[in-house]
Amino acid sequence: MEATEIKNQKIHNKLKAMEDRYLKNLKFFEERIPALHRQITDNPELPSISIDPNTLNVNRLEEGKGVYQIDSIEHALTEVNNFYKTFDKKIYTPNPRNIDITHLIKKKAFRTTATLYAQELIRIGPQNCKPANIDLVVFGIGLGYHVEMLCNSNKFTNITVIENDVRNLKASMYTINWYTLLTNMRRENSITFHVQNQDQDKDSFVFTLKHHCHRLFPSISISTLTYNHVPDYVHYRDAKEVFEEYATHMKVSTEVIGPEAQRLFNANYNISKGFPAIDLSKSTIEEGKLISIIGGGPSLDIYAPLLKEYRDKFFIVTAGSGLSSLLKLDLKPDIHFELEFQVLATELLNHVNKDNVLNDLNLVSTFEANPGFPGMFNSAYMFIPESSELRPILGEAHTLKRGGITCTNGATAFCSTISSNDIFLFGLDFAYTNGLHHAKSNVSQEDELPEELSRIKTVPENRPANLPVDGTLGEKVMTCKTLNSARITMESLLTETANNIFNCSHGAAVNGSEYISYEDLEKRLKESPSNKNSYNFESREVNQEVIFQRTKSLLESSLKEAFHILELVKQFKTCARENAYNIKFIFDQIHKKYQGDMGQMRNVLSCIKQPLLQLYVVTNFLPDQSQKKVIDSWVKDFDEYLKNLKNIFETAIETQDFLVAEDWVDEERA
Repeated sequence: MEATEIKNQKIHNKLKAMEDRYLKNLKFFEERIPALHRQITDNPELPSISIDPNTLNVNRLEEGKGVYQIDSIEHALTEVNNFYKTFDKKIYTPNPRNIDITHLIKKKAFRTTATLYAQELIRIGPQNCKPANIDLVVFGIGLGYHVEMLCNSNKFTNITVIENDVRNLKASMYTINWYTLLTNMRRENSITFHVQNQDQDKDSFVFTLKHHCHRLFPSISISTLTYNHVPDYVHYRDAKEVFEEYATHMKVSTEVIGPEAQRLFNANYNISKGFPAIDLSKSTIEEGKLISIIGGGPSLDIYAPLLKEYRDKFFIVTAGSGLSSLLKLDLKPDIHFELEFQVLATELLNHVNKDNVLNDLNLVSTFEANPGFPGMFNSAYMFIPESSELRPILGEAHTLKRGGITCTNGATAFCSTISSNDIFLFGLDFAYTNGLHHAKSNVSQEDELPEELSRIKTVPENRPANLPVDGTLGEKVMTCKTLNSARITMESLLTETANNIFNCSHGAAVNGSEYISYEDLEKRLKESPSNKNSYNFESREVNQEVIFQRTKSLLESSLKEAFHILELVKQFKTCARENAYNIKFIFDQIHKKYQGDMGQMRNVLSCIKQPLLQLYVVTNFLPDQSQKKVIDSWVKDFDEYLKNLKNIFETAIETQDFLVAEDWVDEERA
């Protein structure tokens, strides 16, 4: 056989092997990953690949040119090795201070374990403490060679592959035996593909990524790395932002027993005092009225003159400390909205009430509000947030959805639920506009505050503005994790509302809202009619005994689950990877067990989530020889903490006294 014939035969054999591999992968996806199979078959476009007739090397083509300048397998091998070198040079160990848990009712409950972790880091050296369980997010599937190498290394618990073009997935099906790779993965390892459909809009694709981020808990906020496939990574800016934002968002939005128990106890107390439950399906604000939500952010100073001049054009709803700002402007709201549950909120409103009488204002608040302040107002209408354990009892008509994190988020959710009117957001910066955290008129800016309100000034100092986000004016503005989490929650709300939302802020841009400048707002207000502010709130009484029985069941079940987890952890061995994996498994089992009762799940998580996150850190980052020591320390801390929790819960159940006199937070670090 001549040399040309031999070469042609090799090319033929190569093509035949690639075609067989593609068909075998396609059949595997049809049987095991049908959603991915539908994406492949629904898209008629073929991948653009080439085979070098001399080396038989496969390359991807873009605009007729090869993507890789060297052999594609060599390119992948070099890229993966460079990634490992970079990974080995970095220190990933979480700061010991960040795992010193607060808000657990029992102060300094896990300080011993946090201190031991710090001591072990010093003894071993942080540079020698690499995470035993690592998740990896890969941006760009390429021809799949790098993904195959990463999977075969067995270094990663979960690999998430993000791909913007289904044709690249198809190309990889000619080069990678996905069916062999995926079926041979270890029990604790997994891979997830997120491939954007050709006809799928960006918002839908981003939504699926956000949902996946929740599945990656707890690793996403502790030990998830990113891998950028050259040259494709430049096309994944939006997807990267989703993962970066949710890594911090999941830290901020975690349940902790101090706040959660205090909220539940407050709800029981407020219901016992006879406050009615507002019916959100029957309550309304006058149609056509411009609604303004007033927060305490820095941009309120910019737009305040318009609020004063055109007060009669607005139905004004203040939220949280935005009330103090508005009253300083010699304006009164039509209603005030509160989500705050701490005694601190009562102390703040008491301070505001010294100069401004609140008893002619109506309040809308969560039943979880601190019991000290509803009585200051003329009347109080209450609801429960969708995260409340009492939702199954009170029902959907009395449940406010997508209103979490901040009072301003809640007020926006409330107004968009009972009205289709246009909504204007004032002082909702979600950022430190011009380096400021509040408007000049806000109570937190007063020179002389009583001692009990000193935390109002210190809290912003403890939340550094170190996250850059897009601003309404096209520039970058700085924010912090908590405010950014509130912005993400607001964006989620705005995807569900039909209201026109106008962002009157020079702070962070909020997807789903339209920025409106001072000049454009003034022009609109001049042309808007002045209407009488009117609204109608309907409500009903709540059965206190039914609420108590639900609360009793919640607390007893959560304690039982927590003590069961304590026994499970006592059986942990000295393998760091296995221990960290077992903690993730505990979280997964809780979600499966209580997925039919989200309120019970939330209550269970409030008791165990933060302690288990601490355990996840210390087991994941410390070597095998340190495992017994830190697990024994944690077990002792957890046992003492649960006994304290048991005493508080059982006393409340026995006496039916749910009044919390002091905030269940650690003021030393709050």
